[in-house]
Amino acid sequence: MILTSSPDLAPSPIHATRKQRVAVPLGGMQQVHSHLQKHVPTELIYAIFMHIHPNQVLKFRRLCRSIDACLSESHFAKLNLAWHTAPTSSPSSPSRNKFIARYADRFATAFPTEWDRCWFQWPDYYQHAYVELPGSLLPQTSRIPWGTSSLSGTIPRSLGCLKLTYLNLSCNSLHGRIPPELGQLKGLLELNLSENELHGIPRELGQLTLLRTLNLSSNPLGGCIPPELGKLVHLQSLQLVMTNLSGNLPTQLCNLRRLRELHIACNRALRGTIPEFGALKSLQVLNLSANALEGEVPRSLSQLPHLVELNIASNLLVGQLPGEVLTMPSLRELKTHGNMLSCRVMPAQARGKESIRTESACIL
Repeated sequence: MILTSSPDLAPSPIHATRKQRVAVPLGGMQQVHSHLQKHVPTELIYAIFMHIHPNQVLKFRRLCRSIDACLSESHFAKLNLAWHTAPTSSPSSPSRNKFIARYADRFATAFPTEWDRCWFQWPDYYQHAYVELPGSLLPQTSRIPWGTSSLSGTIPRSLGCLKLTYLNLSCNSLHGRIPPELGQLKGLLELNLSENELHGIPRELGQLTLLRTLNLSSNPLGGCIPPELGKLVHLQSLQLVMTNLSGNLPTQLCNLRRLRELHIACNRALRGTIPEFGALKSLQVLNLSANALEGEVPRSLSQLPHLVELNIASNLLVGQLPGEVLTMPSLRELKTHGNMLSCRVMPAQARGKESIRTESACIL
């Protein structure tokens, strides 16, 4: 028997089922998506996704808006991190807590854990949640010496919530801007962020009034040196070498009366004149080489009684090199080549000083 179809005949149940099956994938997915948007409880989303590893869970934010909203909350970040970082050992005791509090620095001074490495790669709200985890050692430590630790990512803004005296993140692969929240580390004594891919010098660093060492060398910082650095009255060493700085040397640097070493070099867009550093009586090393500094060498440099090394090579300096600089009792190394300096007469006090080494294009 041969069956023929007629336009007047109603579709058979089989045909209707096939049509429904074709329509279900598109319409059904839209209905599911709409249902997720409106009817999935927040608690259920938390319960489902909190068990997924923090490095993987954030990709599920793309499923729908409600899931994206839940997974973007700091509360979820705390739940997610607490689930995965909770210790598997026996419950903590008062004696164990005292032990951890006493030796927290030793735990932190070893090497960053895998979770610590993730800390630099997570989004901001996860970075804050990580610091606030119950039982975290970070709020108890005063030292983070994670230089040359193969860290990558950005410097967490939540570092500003800690009570650090020492922070070393040098020789890593960190990028982005230096967070201004580092200015909240009021007790910080040493800050070393050298040899990364960081940008900008936040003016908030001027709030670190106890700081003794600041090293930001070998970063594409760019911009100008903020005058607020002149407020670091306890600073003993400042290093800004190969940092792509521009503008002028701020005169506020003359307020750093305890400075022993000043290295601001290899910044070809750094112009202006050399400030009157004569008030820096503790200065031992002054390196201003390979910039684009102009004008004459200030005579006030001869007023630095402890200056051992003076390097002003490869700038655009002109005029005569003050004879008083050559007669400084403490000076052992002088580099002035690569400028348009002249020195008509070598002072008699300098002629017999065999310990001084000059590398200059001066006309004696």
